[in-house]
Amino acid sequence: MNSHQLPPVIVGTDLSLESDDAIHVAAAWAKRNEAPLEIVHVGPFGMFQNLQNRQVKDALLVRLEGLVESLDVPSKIVGLEGDAPEELVRHAETRAARLMVVAASTKGATKRLLLGSTAQQVARRSPCPVLVVRSPSLHGPVVVGTDFSEPAAYAVKAGAREARARGVPLVLVHSVFQPDPLAVLGPAVVSIPVIAEEQRATINDAAETMLGTLLENTGVSGSTQVAAGEPGRSIVSAAEVSGAGLVVVATHGRTGLARMALGSVAEFVMHRAPCSVLVVRREE
Repeated sequence: MNSHQLPPVIVGTDLSLESDDAIHVAAAWAKRNEAPLEIVHVGPFGMFQNLQNRQVKDALLVRLEGLVESLDVPSKIVGLEGDAPEELVRHAETRAARLMVVAASTKGATKRLLLGSTAQQVARRSPCPVLVVRSPSLHGPVVVGTDFSEPAAYAVKAGAREARARGVPLVLVHSVFQPDPLAVLGPAVVSIPVIAEEQRATINDAAETMLGTLLENTGVSGSTQVAAGEPGRSIVSAAEVSGAGLVVVATHGRTGLARMALGSVAEFVMHRAPCSVLVVRREE
């Protein structure tokens, strides 16, 4: 099968420096997974049809073709028109993409809070896993949050694959936490009712055993952590302490309008993580 007939890695670009980093990260991921790369730029309606915009289109192609030549992976450039998040999601659906890659905003002093509307909307609506690029670095361990559920199992699998490919340790994090009963949490971590102090050690030991088994089954070296704090903060803290190069979180495996409910844990991690975040909705 021709490489361009395989499910591609799709990366969105707005021609910013952050998008350039996302393109290079996407190319590295595509190369490791032997997948073609599609670089997608979404312009306003009429951008690629109107005669007066031919110079803009030519400049765009020259700009992106220069990047493509340095990527060493089968690549093509796609120009679309309309709303950027909507068109990126639609293109991912049409192409049955393996991965969508978008850049997080890095402007201003509170850069870790500025995820960017395109990245956030794509992560909420994408039919495939989404990699939100905050740093092009592949160094540092891969941190995965898990509640031992089926969606979290996909996250562990994806995290293990990335850790193996990068040659870095895998860190599995499980949170034992009593949430606000009215909170709507994603499935990336566990929520446990109030427990007696004498039961806590038993529960923690059981969680450690389960995490150890999960880690052993991945065949990747690393470590495990049972946290007592709020799930999203526990995952972000583990990433900060370990100097992670990637965090992997799971979210709902839903389709249609319900798919837009990303989950508060995944949202929190996407906004606060010190590194890139891979949001896994289903098995790749």
